[in-house]
Order: sequence, then structure tokens, then C-alpha cells
Amino acid sequence: MTEKLITICSDDFGQNRSIDDGILKLINLGRLHAVTVFTESPRWQQSSAQLQPFEHQIDIGIHLNLTESFPDFPKKYSLNKLLMLSHLRWLNKDAIKSIFRKQIELFQAQMGRLPDFLDGHQHIHAFPVINQALQEVILEFWGNNPTLYVRDSSKLTFSFDGFLLKKIILHLACRHLTKKMATIDVPTTSSFTGVYDFNSQANYAQLVNDWLATSKPHTLMMCHPACDPMSDEDALHEARVNEFNYLSSNQFLSDCERLRVKLTRYSTPHPNLKVST
Repeated sequence: MTEKLITICSDDFGQNRSIDDGILKLINLGRLHAVTVFTESPRWQQSSAQLQPFEHQIDIGIHLNLTESFPDFPKKYSLNKLLMLSHLRWLNKDAIKSIFRKQIELFQAQMGRLPDFLDGHQHIHAFPVINQALQEVILEFWGNNPTLYVRDSSKLTFSFDGFLLKKIILHLACRHLTKKMATIDVPTTSSFTGVYDFNSQANYAQLVNDWLATSKPHTLMMCHPACDPMSDEDALHEARVNEFNYLSSNQFLSDCERLRVKLTRYSTPHPNLKVST
């Protein structure tokens, strides 16, 4: 049986020390091949240097952010308010472009280059109006010869894991992104998984096994690991630790072998993707 190529992408690099440490440990173990970063984080200048040794091992993208507030940056929207305003077309596109432009510039300042891909914290990059702002900002930075891909979280794997309603809402909220990106010749990910409710009691190992078993070839699976609890600093900290414990385990490797899964960079299987280096 042919191996199934899967990219595991961790989000939220830069949010706090526990998340950064967990991500770096999983990269060293060869479990992660993509990372998205919060460039507005006060940790970004320090933590970016920790990612640079892995630039030829993983894809590094920006976790474009309109909902997570960081010091010294404008207060962000609540997710529900942003979702409503975007679908009513009541957002200021130029204001969104300015925020995205600054986040990309912060990446450039530390990494000395443009990112390999873009996505959005809580999938906001795919919402109406915001996806148009994203399209225009990509043209500003990459011109007519784009060297990146964009994560499309509408292309979900629908499996019997108990989160069907959440997936349907996400698909509907994000479903126009690929069409928007196609008009500027920017490829989007072909399949996406990893959606659940971040319940600390969830059987994360079983969820991952279900996702990997039902995923199409060349799927990107998001995750949100951290290597130790951060008490009240992060509402998801217990779920993050559960994710880290499984993804760092020998059991995870055994499960990948049993399911004939090969972990790889998303850009690697498709040589026609002109990913920046």
C-alpha cells in the first residue's frame, strides 16, 4: 500500500514559552513539518531565532491574527463579532490590510525573507472581506510571481469524530478562499484536518488515528501542542499538553507506521509549489 503523505502543522508559535518549547521539541523529534507564528507576540524577536536552524526542515508561516490581543498592538475583535461583521461585509478592508501588512513586515524583519505560507488564527483569513484583504496584501509583497501557499481550512475531512457541526460551520465560513487565491495564482492546501473542541478530556490519540485513517493524501493536520501547563495564562493549556504527550510518544510513530503515514513538509510533495527559501 502506498504511503499517505501528511503534514502536521503546529499553530501559535510565539504565544508563550510552553507552546514554543513544545513546538521546538516536536520539530527536533521530526513530528512537525510546518509551524505558524504570531509575529505580534512580544516573544517573536527572541523566539524567531530558535526557528531559523529548521528553515530547510519545516515550512514556516504566519498565523495572521485579528482576534488575539498582544501588548503594543491594537485591541482585536472577538471571533463571533469578526465572523458576523465579515459576513455582513461591514469590515474595513484597508484596516485589515494594514494589520496583515505589519505582521508580514515583522516576519521579514526577523527571518530576512517572506514566509512559506499564510493562514489565520481561528481561520479568520478565509472569511469574506478578509480574504480579499489577504489577496491584495499578497500581491503587495509577492507581486505576480507568488512563492507561497495558503492554508484552506474549508477543505475538511468529514469523519465520525463527533465534531460534524463545527466542521460544517467552518467549511461554510471559509469556502470561498481557494477561489480568491486562484485569481492570483496562489495554491491552497488540498485537504485539512485536526478540528475538535480542545476538551482536556478528549482522547486525542484516538482522534488523530481517526483523522489520519480518513484523510486524503497530502493532507495538512493542524495541532496546538505545549510541553507543560501554564495555569491561567492559556485556556487551552491542558489540551495542548495532551497533544504534545501523544505527538511526542513512540505510540504516535507506531500509529503512523500502521496507517502507512509518512510525515513531510507540505511543500515537498509538490515541486510545482514555488515556496520561498
